Amino acid sequence: MKINDFYTSLRRRYIFIAPCKRSVARGRVCPTQAVNSVGVTPPTGVRGGRGWLFTPRCASLARGYKYMSPIGEGNEQLFFKIIQKWGIYGRNNICKIKMIDFWENNFKEKQTMWGFEPAESAIIVKNFFIKEKVNEILIAGIGYGRNAKIFLENGIYVTGIEISETAIRLARTLNKLEIPIYHGSVAEMPFDSKLYDGIFSYALIHLLNYRERKKFISDCYSQLKSGGYMFFSTIAKKDSLYAKGKPVSKDRFEVMKGAKLFFYDTESIKKEFEKYGLVDFLEVEETIKFADNIPPMSFTLIKCKKV
Repeated sequence: MKINDFYTSLRRRYIFIAPCKRSVARGRVCPTQAVNSVGVTPPTGVRGGRGWLFTPRCASLARGYKYMSPIGEGNEQLFFKIIQKWGIYGRNNICKIKMIDFWENNFKEKQTMWGFEPAESAIIVKNFFIKEKVNEILIAGIGYGRNAKIFLENGIYVTGIEISETAIRLARTLNKLEIPIYHGSVAEMPFDSKLYDGIFSYALIHLLNYRERKKFISDCYSQLKSGGYMFFSTIAKKDSLYAKGKPVSKDRFEVMKGAKLFFYDTESIKKEFEKYGLVDFLEVEETIKFADNIPPMSFTLIKCKKV
């Protein structure tokens, strides 16, 4: 991941704090001599002189740390040099970088790993959008565009978000998509100020932890026009993968290295979507269309409407 991209994604969420003796003892800070060794000085206005830490704004305030200085143009080089030299990352952002690596490596190795036929969920949503005369949609996690084509072929304008550079390149070269695609994680939404008639996300939300899912749902809802619909296709608790692999949290398992899946059921759907205009949800058997010997997967298609 490019350092400038990493910086851009974190600058509004991270702050400098002055370490107390306890935080130094617990190894939470980069001591002054470490900062000095990369040839930089602490940002203007930060007192203490013993060391500096980049920490999530909400966590630092909740723990009573003193707010010192937001990351901005004046101290970005300090930020670059420290993270390059010492790797001071927040835990959640380490997870984001791992997720980027996971999908980038997968698309590089497996290329068009799901074939070119659209998912069953995408076909259902396409038919609904046509019926509702939807003109423009956002697809979060557009991949290499296999699900985008059926919307485009039916006169629906599409904008995408995709975390993998390789997937975007495949969308441009193999699927010939000449549409706006924002390169980044859905955790960084919104990428524009546009409101959409509809939003569709396939097999993405179950890859996120609770806090990320909550933000993702909220961000999608915020980018819907009044009366617009958003659909989330996600793996269901009844799927055979449930409880396989290492348990991470309730109904969430690391089914393969780098892939932690949350399995939805009726209770969790209502809990997470009810205040975002939940209309209904239905079971969808997602067949693996490019392989005959793989059984279908049990998915749930969740529909919400903005009122």
